[in-house]
Parts: sequence; C-alpha cells; structure tokens
Amino acid sequence: MSNINDNTLTESPIAAGEIEPLDINDCICFGIRKASRAITQICDDSLKRSKLRSTQFTILLALSQKGSITIGKLAEELWIDPTALSRNLKPLVRENYLEIQPGSDQRTRFISLSEKGKIKTDEALNHWKETQEKLRTLFTESDLAQIKGSLNMLLESIKDHR
Repeated sequence: MSNINDNTLTESPIAAGEIEPLDINDCICFGIRKASRAITQICDDSLKRSKLRSTQFTILLALSQKGSITIGKLAEELWIDPTALSRNLKPLVRENYLEIQPGSDQRTRFISLSEKGKIKTDEALNHWKETQEKLRTLFTESDLAQIKGSLNMLLESIKDHR
C-alpha cells in the first residue's frame, strides 16, 4: 500500500497540455551531439589500429601543433572541461606519450608530447588522414565548406557565453 496521496500527484506540464512537447529532432543540442557521435564512431573505428580513441588523438594532434601548453589552456583550446581533459590525459601519460612539467605555481602544469607521443601521433595521423578522405566522399566541397563555416560561426557565437 502506498503512502502517497493520489491528490498530491500532479500531471507533467506536457501531459496537462500546458506546454507543447518538444520533438527531440528540433533540439539543436541533440542534433549536434548525434552528428558528433556518428562522426566520432567512424573516427574511433579508424584509429583502433593505432590503439587510440579520437578524443586521445585530438589531444595528441593539438599538442603536436601547440607544443608545450598549460593544461588549462589546452582545455580551453579543445573546448573541454578541465576535469574531463585530466581523465583523458591519464592513459596518455601512462603510455608515456606525454610529458608534464610544473609551472610557475603549484596549480599550473605544462604538457607536451614525448618522443614516444610524437611517434604515436605520426602513426595515428595516417589513419586519421584515411578517415578524413572517407568522410570527404560523403559531401560535396560546397557542403563541407558550409558545414565548417556553420561550425565556426556557432563556436564564435557561443564563445562569449561560456
């Protein structure tokens, strides 16, 4: 027997007809995340041969381009929460792909690719290039330019609202 009085239960605003139900396909966040997961699955499948996930490869590639950078700045560059970045760094550090050096204070640490990390990045880069070519066949050059332009515009618009 329930102690909940049936009179205290209320209908949801959607069930009560107070607000229109949202079609999940109209949700901007859902659409972008769905497309991102689909692309990520393709990239992860390709990178399996180098025993990296796309999130790890992105970090290695960013470090190959940026050199030594603070973990905070890397998180900012990749638009990733610093805590999530730290979790993603752990296996890369464990495999000796990264070098971490102390900064000017106890809170700041600099991160860079080790020699082993540079080799791993070069190895994975070949798989990444193959995947990029595969993905390019799915779109026209015009479509790709529009997608990249829209993504850049989206990031620029959101930048001030972080």
